[in-house]
Amino acid sequence: MSPSIDVLLLIALPASGKSEVRRFLNWLQQRYPHIFRMFGFGEHVAELDDYPYVEFMRMVDRVLRSLDLPPIFFFQPIEGEEQPFCDSREWGVLARLLKDDYDHITDSVPTLSSRDAIYDLFERLDRAANKVGIGVRFTAMSRVDRSRLVAGLLDLVESQDQGELRRDNAGKSLIRRPYHWRVKSLKNTTVIVECARGGPEGATMPLDGANGYQYTLPLLGSEILRRASVLNIKVTPDDSRRRNRERATPPPGCTDTTLFHGVSEAVMRRSYGVCDLAHMIESSGVANCLRVVCDGTDYLVPVGIFDNCGRGCTDAVREKRDNLDALTEAERDPLFFGLFRAFCLGIIPGVEAAKRAVA
Repeated sequence: MSPSIDVLLLIALPASGKSEVRRFLNWLQQRYPHIFRMFGFGEHVAELDDYPYVEFMRMVDRVLRSLDLPPIFFFQPIEGEEQPFCDSREWGVLARLLKDDYDHITDSVPTLSSRDAIYDLFERLDRAANKVGIGVRFTAMSRVDRSRLVAGLLDLVESQDQGELRRDNAGKSLIRRPYHWRVKSLKNTTVIVECARGGPEGATMPLDGANGYQYTLPLLGSEILRRASVLNIKVTPDDSRRRNRERATPPPGCTDTTLFHGVSEAVMRRSYGVCDLAHMIESSGVANCLRVVCDGTDYLVPVGIFDNCGRGCTDAVREKRDNLDALTEAERDPLFFGLFRAFCLGIIPGVEAAKRAVA
């Protein structure tokens, strides 16, 4: 049976609980596949995420600074605190990379050395930057500086043991395991695409420029949008900042940066100070949907909301991440019923509403 949801856009502010929800869904798929399928998922799941690219960008800038060369992506750290993108169109670069990952998700996985994987990432980042009007950066570097940058990145990756590599990061997985997200077929498969977007604290709606989902979603392209549904993990910006601080330091022995990584306070307030998704839903004119215009076509994308405000119900997944079978009924039920409301009372009715709207 084909899945009801071909592509699920898992979107929310940082530290909202996206990774925990994804982990709970993986557990649900294994333990209760009939419930998992009831939510509209296929038998198989593939996952795309733009966070590893952000980490790779941070790695590039770190090496460039060590070489006394100007950084490409981010403002210089202030008193050790990471800063936002220099050019907010980098959000579009990330969106184009996700589009590229989806468009080629069933291609064969190439065998690349770490050096070749880095050069491949340079080429992909330059192509994506060209698409959003920034222009190339790596191709424009001198051959000497580019070679020094590659050598520095290789040293950053290869000089550490496996435990540190896992702790340090998703970004290094792009070098050590290039294109590891690819699958042989999309038959009976739901593709989960994860990203976080926002705008500066105090910004009014609608957001403008390269901020928020109003900018990013159209750049994902028609192949994603015509198949997509959205699961939003709803939290307030205050919730997001509080949880971000709580997750920044992993417990002893934990090396999982998907659940434990922090964003600086400067980035949280300047890049994720507000979320425009609720405004997009309200202004769509169709219940349980948001409207996205891409390449002249108007797409109505069904939306489900998983309310995780306040303490939320995903903290238990973080605490028992290595054994979700240990979740108590009181911990498990809010997760299950929250997902039931999002999928069965949000996304699935949204699919029908979208069909009626375009009929």
